[in-house]
Amino acid sequence: MESIVKKTVGAVLMLLGGVTIAIGIFIALQAFSSMYSSNLSGPLDVPEASESQVSTTMLRGVYIGAPGALVFIIGRILFSHARRRERHARHA
Repeated sequence: MESIVKKTVGAVLMLLGGVTIAIGIFIALQAFSSMYSSNLSGPLDVPEASESQVSTTMLRGVYIGAPGALVFIIGRILFSHARRRERHARHA
């Protein structure tokens, strides 16, 4: 029974961590792609302040995604530990 709870909690943490990482990556890449497309459409029309604004937005995406990586790793450890215990219990 304990193994099922650990597997479930681990899977939920991996899912939440993965979604958080994906959101962080999406925010960072969206800011980068908007800067890239504006530079392609008018390379001389882009003010210098926009680059620092893109940098700030990309860092915000990193700050969102980094805790998600920690949650994902904790979930992965719980999940794999529960699977290992379950496997050893079947063979014993």
